[in-house]
Amino acid sequence: MQTENRLFSQQVDLLFKQSRAAPPASIGASVLVCVALLGMVPAGVLLAWAAVSVLSAVLRMALFAWYRPGASALHSANLYAASAAFSGLCWGMAPIVFAPYMNAEYQLILAVLVIGICAACLPVFAPVPRVYRMFSLCAVTPMVIWGLQAGHPASVELAIMAVVFLGLMMLTSSRLARTVKNALRMQFDNEQLVESLKEEVGIRKAAEEFALQSTAVARENQARFAQLAAVASEGLVFHEADIIINANQAFARLLGLPVESLVGRSLLDFAGDGHRTALQRMLHSEREEAYEMMLTDRKGSKVSVAINSRNFDYDGRLVRLASVRDVSDKRAAEDKIRYLAQHDELTGLPNRCHLLESLKQSLSLARRQQFKLGLLMFDLDRFKAINDTLGHAAGDALICAIGQRLQQNLRTEDLIARPGSDEFLIVLPYVKDSQDLARAALKLQHCFEAPFVIDSQELYVTFSIGIGTFPDDGETPEQLILRAETAMYQAKKSGGNGFAFYEVAMSALARQNMNLENQLRHALEHHQFQLHYQPQRNLQSDRIVGVEALIRWNLPGEGMIAPLTFIPVAEVSGLIVPIGEWVMLEACRQAQDWQQRGADPLRVAVNVSARQF
Repeated sequence: MQTENRLFSQQVDLLFKQSRAAPPASIGASVLVCVALLGMVPAGVLLAWAAVSVLSAVLRMALFAWYRPGASALHSANLYAASAAFSGLCWGMAPIVFAPYMNAEYQLILAVLVIGICAACLPVFAPVPRVYRMFSLCAVTPMVIWGLQAGHPASVELAIMAVVFLGLMMLTSSRLARTVKNALRMQFDNEQLVESLKEEVGIRKAAEEFALQSTAVARENQARFAQLAAVASEGLVFHEADIIINANQAFARLLGLPVESLVGRSLLDFAGDGHRTALQRMLHSEREEAYEMMLTDRKGSKVSVAINSRNFDYDGRLVRLASVRDVSDKRAAEDKIRYLAQHDELTGLPNRCHLLESLKQSLSLARRQQFKLGLLMFDLDRFKAINDTLGHAAGDALICAIGQRLQQNLRTEDLIARPGSDEFLIVLPYVKDSQDLARAALKLQHCFEAPFVIDSQELYVTFSIGIGTFPDDGETPEQLILRAETAMYQAKKSGGNGFAFYEVAMSALARQNMNLENQLRHALEHHQFQLHYQPQRNLQSDRIVGVEALIRWNLPGEGMIAPLTFIPVAEVSGLIVPIGEWVMLEACRQAQDWQQRGADPLRVAVNVSARQF
């Protein structure tokens, strides 16, 4: 609706611009008629008609002085139509007023003059058809009525010719107005293109020239757009159906081909695998739309692109214009984010989130196909000693090497994940019984008999393995992981370097751990934890240079509880996080207290759980 209003406003502006010479011309024509008829028509009649005719012209000139571009287009058009109707009525009444004083020959000449004036006004009033209709109807209708009533054969013929002429002029006026409106609409389309290319000034000038309805100007505008397209950063391609008729350098660079080799080719030639059908549908669409897909460049590499497509008037014909933007870097960044969200950054293995989702799908498949599934939790024995001895870089390298060796000894359908720290989880589908799982655990243990070489040192590693099975030990991923973890702790308590199946007997241990968890929650609330500080002494200066904060739990009625007893429970329950926060705050408070008492600043080491970290 807004575009139509703007179009009509431009049509009214064009009407006022084109018809400024009409009132003086009308006055001149009136004077010539009066001079030609002087002597035949009484002077009084001539002067009266001339006065009315000149008045109509003066009214229109006053309307020109009043009009301002951008004013109410409908109101201005209606006023102009009224003035044109008045002027047309003046000319239409001339043959009737002067008829009693002239012979038939002069009457015919005057009628033809009126028809000629109507024809001459056609291009002037064409931008707004209602103005021409009002003028021509008021000019021809009185003459037609007079001719039909006169009864003279020549008058009747003239009236019929006038009716035919009026119909033709009305039809021509409508077609000419449609041409002007299309030219103005083309101007608006080009203005929008200029805005999208950030070259508003150049395209506005081109759009104004379109109003002249000149083929040469239209081609000049097309050349201007081609220059803008040549320097645009986005690829631009013009196509009919799927055949390229022109493209800019940015699109050619995107595909690694010269522009000349693109013209005449089908865009479908560059569609990536699986995108050809979608691209074909979109190329034949007539709607303005945006979509993303894969294109293939000259080397066969895939390029992710975002495409905006719309209709465009290209050198007088309607084609499609597609702007193509390379979004490969954006897609690569999004894929990287998705990958990092689902995989362990150190080893590249699936992380806990990915494992839970995959395990959920595997359990659904196991229910449908009714097969057993095993979940093995691997925990590296004495990994902390490796970190403390060789450093964390060596520990990270060892974790990566372990992950690779585990992958090499698994089946294609097996899944391995690293939920964190020194733990690995392995999902083994399609197992027959516990013996299959035991054999798999033994096989994986044997694959670590060969040492790892880390920083030129041979390292032998062992694992404590806990095994949970579906459907015997759990129905959900969380249950299976918990049961496998319980079994893993049992294997670790047995000295490590072995595996243990989850058993119902472990439920007692689970209940014990649950009670311990509840007591831990009360311990936090009732301040039952203590920190003991193990000094670190410099052997050369025999001075204490640091301390390590070690947590102890003084449980009323039972005495001190060893960290090895409650820390694993705290890790599993998540209480390790608030406990760790208390340890850090208490260690800081104690260090500050020592300094306020005059002690030298000391480095206080605090153990932080991987879960809290």
